[in-house]
Amino acid sequence: ETLRTDRNSSRVIAFTGPGPGNGATTSALNTAVQLAESGYSVLLVDTDLRHHSLSDVIAFAPVHGVRAALERQVSVRSAVIRWRKELHLDLLLVNVVEGASNSAMSKDNVRRLLSQANGSWDFIVVDVARPAQGRASNPFLATADDVVVAVRAGVTAMESLEELMELFAVDEVEPRGFVVVGGKRVRDVHKPPMPQQRNSSTVVESDAPVPENA
Repeated sequence: ETLRTDRNSSRVIAFTGPGPGNGATTSALNTAVQLAESGYSVLLVDTDLRHHSLSDVIAFAPVHGVRAALERQVSVRSAVIRWRKELHLDLLLVNVVEGASNSAMSKDNVRRLLSQANGSWDFIVVDVARPAQGRASNPFLATADDVVVAVRAGVTAMESLEELMELFAVDEVEPRGFVVVGGKRVRDVHKPPMPQQRNSSTVVESDAPVPENA
């Protein structure tokens, strides 16, 4: 409850890490589930258009992805998938067919998407890939209320963490804190029983294996 300062707006929590395999996807997924199980409405967003680790974990291909919502091809609501029927836990995933686009992830597009989603959920939890070397940080990090950095015990190198902090400094991103993930990969997370596209009556169930690089 202390995280929510305004009941009329959504609180945006972004998870990222120094690189793949550091636990950002695990942390975002588990946090979203825990918040939903505590009675909050949650939108979980995959913003990694190139590697889409979260979408791979969910193992469901949406009709419309986050890129379509960013570029205003569809509304946010049209791209959202209802994940847990017994909870108010929704997903905004990557449609790999749409491909990656640097221009889609512009500050204006990100602000517009979050503005559309604002107030419809208590929390918006975002899985953000580490910015590519030489680029400014992801606009979702710059606009989030809270940024949490995931590090994996025995895996994360101090050098890569220092590089991430340097990228944060470019956009004046100040992380709220760090979460240390144990040595296990994403295997025991809450798997979706039946994700459902909001604008479709089709229900798809998947038993696809969880990737090792989340």
